[in-house]
Amino acid sequence: MKFFTKKGFTLTELIIAVSISAIVLIFIFKFVADIIGNLSYTNKKTQIFNSFYEFSAEVDNYKSSFPRMNIFVNVSSNIGNDVVIFRNIQGTHGIMLGVVDKASMKLAKNSTYPFYTEKILGYRELTDANLIEISGDANKIYEYEFFQDKVFEDLLVKSFQAELYNTGAILDIDIYLNTDFSPDLLGTEWEGLSQEGIYKINLNF
Repeated sequence: MKFFTKKGFTLTELIIAVSISAIVLIFIFKFVADIIGNLSYTNKKTQIFNSFYEFSAEVDNYKSSFPRMNIFVNVSSNIGNDVVIFRNIQGTHGIMLGVVDKASMKLAKNSTYPFYTEKILGYRELTDANLIEISGDANKIYEYEFFQDKVFEDLLVKSFQAELYNTGAILDIDIYLNTDFSPDLLGTEWEGLSQEGIYKINLNF
């Protein structure tokens, strides 16, 4: 009479089997992570462009009430951040449009332009008193605080350039959005950094 016994895995075979399973799982996890990453990236881009549409629509609504436009800060070198002011015909009310330093919630000064900082797009309503104060001292614009409902935290800005055409009847703005913001780069000079996540969007008023 013969007895048959079931042969088990040897230690070597077990190690090989476990290793193969681990490699397969790694590839599966990487594949799933890539899919999730791509979906997150797409959702982020969609959110950014939805925010930009909201921003442009809100500013456009002011245009009928504030038809007078002027570029209050115009960086002649075409780098840096301009500041635009819309006013009503009487010059008693308006809005100020520009790049806001997220930390201070005030207009970002051009001295910060060469550096990678957290700057967002925003606008602020101006009263008669504000406009009178600004006409007396242009630097006052950097003292005014922007409010949470008038800034767009999804719209991180590298550069904001404005031009007036047709004797001031048409305002053209080029906005360079930083869609791949990285906190690790804060304080680094832009020169030499990748421009891969920078998108140029144009606005006309």
